[in-house]
Amino acid sequence: MLSSERLLLTLLTILPSPLCSSSLLALICNFQVVEGLDLVQHIEKNVRTDKSDKPMTPVVIDKCGELPLQRSYEVSNSEYE
Repeated sequence: MLSSERLLLTLLTILPSPLCSSSLLALICNFQVVEGLDLVQHIEKNVRTDKSDKPMTPVVIDKCGELPLQRSYEVSNSEYE
């Protein structure tokens, strides 16, 4: 049972590296559910998973929207910037 009104989710995706065929990249994304917590609870209770808790069938939430950024972010090419 979830005790808070908002839920934090973490998604880990392992991808092949575009720079080296023998390397993998790990992408970790954190999400906060601000609406639709009932849908997340429904998925949690009704989707069958395997031994590693991976869904037996894909679960896709499409066109869920996004919150506007509070400030803009820039990516630097400099290693120490």
